[in-house]
Amino acid sequence: MTTRALAICYRSAPAGVEVLLVRSRRGWWTIPGGRIDPGETPEVAAVRELHEEAGVVAAIVVTPITYVCVIKNVGDLLRPRASRTPVFLVRAGGSGTTDEGWRNPTWFSPSDARVALEKDRIRWAARWRLAALDAAVATLAPWQKD
Repeated sequence: MTTRALAICYRSAPAGVEVLLVRSRRGWWTIPGGRIDPGETPEVAAVRELHEEAGVVAAIVVTPITYVCVIKNVGDLLRPRASRTPVFLVRAGGSGTTDEGWRNPTWFSPSDARVALEKDRIRWAARWRLAALDAAVATLAPWQKD
């Protein structure tokens, strides 16, 4: 059973496509997402988490673009099926404010997002984030100028 959902949020910019990252509690850049609440679909959870963490109102692509194995703690290693997390590509439809201002939502070019996600992380901690970003970039490639 999947317990989390991720949202790679994108927008068109003059220089090409940009993706949105937020800060984790430890101050590292990460992809918006989180736990799926009881009775919620993964798609709805991804959009809700995106709004909570970044203040973005979004339109969603219903089908996940990929699945990643999110390992955030030792318990995730013991529940590999639970850590199989769908990644949704979401187009930003507007933005508002977030109650989690410490998250500092910021738009990056895909190449700069890759650097930010890798910075100061051990390899296994960055791997699933990079896999999610790479799937989004591959899907967005026809529109990307980066």
